[in-house]
Amino acid sequence: MIDPRSFMIAMPEIEILIFGLVSLIAAAMYGRRVTRQLGLLAIGAFVLAIATLFSSMRLGLFMDGVLPVFAFGAQFVDDSFARFAKAVVLVASALSILLSRDYFEKEGQDHPEYPVLILFATLGMMLMISAANFIALYVGLELQSLCLYILAAY
Repeated sequence: MIDPRSFMIAMPEIEILIFGLVSLIAAAMYGRRVTRQLGLLAIGAFVLAIATLFSSMRLGLFMDGVLPVFAFGAQFVDDSFARFAKAVVLVASALSILLSRDYFEKEGQDHPEYPVLILFATLGMMLMISAANFIALYVGLELQSLCLYILAAY
């Protein structure tokens, strides 16, 4: 049985996953008409994940965020270094979307899948940061690398 607190520990990753799935559906349904909005949605998802990452309620439940906390049967770890590394990844991902918007619009290459791929690559990076064993690390690595293979073509 999975402890319900595990979902609270992994809430930033769950938020990025939900925003990624919503963005994927919107990109499939509406195409290029929503590219700009998907970029803003992705940036909003990163800001929300950072706010959740350092929320006082989340950290207060788990010994003020000082000691490492394990979730999902010791597959997932949350400690102060993981929160710092996740914040760096989230800020870098938001900046990459923000800085690339004008370039893609100028070149006529504004595809709606770009922010979706950034969202899922960021999710993979966050999963790798919190991995407590090699299976969890492998899942995060595969999620990140598959998205980055496609992003390398841009």
